[in-house]
Amino acid sequence: MDRRTTRAFASGLLLTSLLLMGYQHFYSSKDSNSIKEGYKSVKISELNSLQSEVTTWKQKYNQLKKEEAKEVQSKENPKQTIVKYHLSITSGMTPDKIGARLKTGGIVKDGKKFVQYLIDHQYHSKIQIGEYELNNNMSFAEIAKTITKGR
Repeated sequence: MDRRTTRAFASGLLLTSLLLMGYQHFYSSKDSNSIKEGYKSVKISELNSLQSEVTTWKQKYNQLKKEEAKEVQSKENPKQTIVKYHLSITSGMTPDKIGARLKTGGIVKDGKKFVQYLIDHQYHSKIQIGEYELNNNMSFAEIAKTITKGR
């Protein structure tokens, strides 16, 4: 091969590679508007329906969250019914009888604990004869002060 043939062959290779590069650049399937890997092409109508579905699910989620919060609140603060009781203390009644009546009336949960409270705080000897209006929201101290008339 002489010099001219080699140059012609090299020129042909150069021209062919330039043509292939140009073709690939202009006619390849991957262009600047192509979808990136891992993404999906969606029609605008589908996008709108998906967005409305998202808002619907968000509303349902928020509603369930509110309901759950109400349930938790109702469990923490159960509605208590107020029980009123008219206690009549007569002459000769012992603290044990008073505690038993208060338990029967639903004012205290444990009559013996109430009697023990009276004894521990020296209220057992200060109980006064009379009529008293009590309720189940009163503490041992409030009940004791009421039946001793604050003595």
